[in-house]
Amino acid sequence: MHKSLIIILIFTFSFAGLAQTDSTAILIGEVNIISRIEQLSSKNNIQKIDSLILQNYDSESLAVLLSQNAQVSIMQYGVSGLSSLSVRGGNANHTAVIWNGFNLQDVLNGGFNFTLAPVLIADEINIKYGGSSAISGSGAMGASIHLNNKPMFNTGFQSKTDFLNGSFGKFSVNQTISFSNKNRATKLKVFYIKTDNKFPFTNYAKAGFPTETLQNAAVEQYGALFESSFKLNNNQLLNINFWAQNNSSEIPPNMIAVGNTYAKEFDRWYRLAVNWKYKKEKISLNARTGLFYSYLNYINNSIDLNALHTSINNISDLIADWRIFKKTSLEIALNNNFISAQSDNFSGTKYQNRLALFTSLKTKYFKKLILNINNRIELIDEKLQPLTFGFYGEYNFAKHYYLNFNLSKNHRSPTFNDLFWSGAYAKGNPDLKDELGYTADIGFIEQHKREKYTIRTKITVYYSITNNLIQWIPIEGTWTPQNQKKVQSYGLEFTNELTIKFNSNNSLNINANYNYTNARVKEKSSIESDDIINKQLIYTPYNQANIFISYAYKKFMFSINNVYTGKQYTRSDNLDSLAAYFLMNFSASYRFQIKKSSYKLYGKINNVLNTDYMQMQWYPMPLVNYELGIKFIIN
Repeated sequence: MHKSLIIILIFTFSFAGLAQTDSTAILIGEVNIISRIEQLSSKNNIQKIDSLILQNYDSESLAVLLSQNAQVSIMQYGVSGLSSLSVRGGNANHTAVIWNGFNLQDVLNGGFNFTLAPVLIADEINIKYGGSSAISGSGAMGASIHLNNKPMFNTGFQSKTDFLNGSFGKFSVNQTISFSNKNRATKLKVFYIKTDNKFPFTNYAKAGFPTETLQNAAVEQYGALFESSFKLNNNQLLNINFWAQNNSSEIPPNMIAVGNTYAKEFDRWYRLAVNWKYKKEKISLNARTGLFYSYLNYINNSIDLNALHTSINNISDLIADWRIFKKTSLEIALNNNFISAQSDNFSGTKYQNRLALFTSLKTKYFKKLILNINNRIELIDEKLQPLTFGFYGEYNFAKHYYLNFNLSKNHRSPTFNDLFWSGAYAKGNPDLKDELGYTADIGFIEQHKREKYTIRTKITVYYSITNNLIQWIPIEGTWTPQNQKKVQSYGLEFTNELTIKFNSNNSLNINANYNYTNARVKEKSSIESDDIINKQLIYTPYNQANIFISYAYKKFMFSINNVYTGKQYTRSDNLDSLAAYFLMNFSASYRFQIKKSSYKLYGKINNVLNTDYMQMQWYPMPLVNYELGIKFIIN
């Protein structure tokens, strides 16, 4: 699918939407589907990104959304480089990314590039903090990010078009066409995003700190998401989702690079998910399968490197949930994951099969206490893996007050790179053990819902320990992964959500987050200095906070987002660091109606205070910049 075809489709669908003349009033209906992560823990233990925030960030990447509205640390190698995130002091591959129930972590390196994932691809984004390997499988040691597409029935025809221009050559256009009736819902999203990223920055690695212009940092993306849902009858629902995307990213040199360097990365993926659900009063069944193809080509002319990596991943689940008694339910699930991967750094095609059995027992006592016990046992190529478990409880001790607690054992299996990598100076280790971790947390929740306002406050304290941490170290001149480290972390998380509806024309929405993270090395690898023991992990700030405030008045909406990131150490011995920084972003929009079409004009000013900052050392980030856009909807 070429980028020009994407733009042609968008314009074609836009004018097709303008030609609609149906004046029949439409009643909006929605299938109320509770996500599996909520069923197996609790909605009180999950951060749901507010729909107003999602609308405000629908032209951004997941990296931008999460860094400004969640309790995570983003590690981004410049505006176009790889971005990953850390939660509660965990590694980048300790956060699972779940799309409609399927784990999207890269099978080669265990990561996920949040810069390349657009927010508009998901209808709902939820974050489960803490370990949940028993539910989500390998990799969910620190958190899991859930991206869901939700079918909407009985909405008729709708066309949404969004055009955006911004600083540094940013341009995006996306089109959503949807149609649904009582029994079928179909949606197609197509998008094109391009940014040159040629912005000025101060080069602190050169004498005199000269001002330079960032080069070789352009990003171009285009893709499509197709969704189709069918109500087969009153008890059965079938969902089909297909996500295809092409990405071209120039990788800029950092400030300390000498001479001209050219690096570029091409990413392409195809993701197909099919999900059948059957539900009756006492039993529900879920059968789903997903097929995922990933292609990555990295080119670096300065070192004469052209590397190609591809993988095919099939994930299938059979899930049965049986309500044994009125307040007790049992879930049994069988999961199979078959992986085939090829790489210029592997000796031939590598295969792996993972078979897992999951059980969950959930019960409720006296309408006040909910207890849930999860267990997972897994075979990887017929080799038994460590048993993982999760024990969750929630106690409603007063009308508006809850106490929840969680204890879990979590794991991460070695990746294909860890096991099979073969190069001139590096070699994988097939004898690696799983990383193992334990997490415990306890949270206090207060929530009130009135006619004119709702408020929800949550405070959580947690503790976690991770053993057998995999680290690449040099042995006789060859880098190889070993189970070396032990890391301990503890901290506090605070969330406050407030919505006030003053009258039909005035409303206020506030979402605030704060987290304190203390994450330290307790045991080191054999080649590391003793100076790193009991030191804070690199790129893990002690303090982070963000607040999103939006105010709606008639057809106008104004929002402001403030983000504070504390000092981050860049050396394991804590002798070098990045300074704390504060970012402010402002946006405004105006809605109006012309006949049967509704329009939205909007603008954003990012980094209003012109803060000079870096998320990763020696990789500059843009100063103050703007975005202007128009969105129109035809029903």
